[in-house]
Amino acid sequence: MSDRIWADRLGEWIAWNHQEVEESVRGVAPELAHVRPSPSAPSVAFHAWHIGRWVDRNGAAISGWLDPTAPHEEVWLARGLTERWGLAGVALGDFGGTGAGLDGSASAALALPDIDQVLDYVIGASIALEAVLARIDDDAILERTVVDLYGDEATIGELILNHLFHADRHLGMIEALRGVLGERGTATV
Repeated sequence: MSDRIWADRLGEWIAWNHQEVEESVRGVAPELAHVRPSPSAPSVAFHAWHIGRWVDRNGAAISGWLDPTAPHEEVWLARGLTERWGLAGVALGDFGGTGAGLDGSASAALALPDIDQVLDYVIGASIALEAVLARIDDDAILERTVVDLYGDEATIGELILNHLFHADRHLGMIEALRGVLGERGTATV
């Protein structure tokens, strides 16, 4: 295996990001996790679920490159969460049901379970992605391409950096919602 300088660094950043998401979501009072302060503001639970879906889809994309004959199944699918959470037939959004593209009324209609179940899913998807990243080296990070959620080719490194930027935007929304809901966030001064 070649060097793992960038692979290790990206793995550390992913693990840190997932820890921040978990910490921020765990800090929300369960009765506030599904509150939408306005018709266009998704809840903390929605933002967490959406991050988890992106983690899960990206992990599956990278896993498919590692072993095209047996990529790991998304945690969402392996656990049968669409059915278990009563979301069969519900609009789950673009890019394989990630919540992307849903308008305010569609995201409001998404009856996610209690925040602990959502967070358990996010953690499971995060662990799966981290395990996939632990199996690759810098050559893969910098040179190997996969198809991203938009249907475009991207190097694995680009895919991971895009994920980090995207997840951080939603983490910021979670933090802002915590403040709007009267709670202190991890970034509160």
